[in-house]
Amino acid sequence: MGYLAGMRVALAATADDAYRRAPEGVQDWADKVFDWLEEDPVNPHARRHRFSQGLYYVAMRLADQDWALLWEPEGETAFVRYLGPWSP
Repeated sequence: MGYLAGMRVALAATADDAYRRAPEGVQDWADKVFDWLEEDPVNPHARRHRFSQGLYYVAMRLADQDWALLWEPEGETAFVRYLGPWSP
């Protein structure tokens, strides 16, 4: 994909709602992922796992619950499709 500059982060309505309701630790982690995408979208932390057809996910565990952030590049935007509980 070869991006030269950072991306703008946009959240789907459901991901934005989930972010607002998520525990503080999840919000802090999501903010780090957003920073990676904005600063360096090819950062391996932001592209930890390929989910399907251009969709990537980054996962974390907080208080015995797994969480994931699914995103995909759309031009110069990293579009977050999902943020929430995850069953790996």
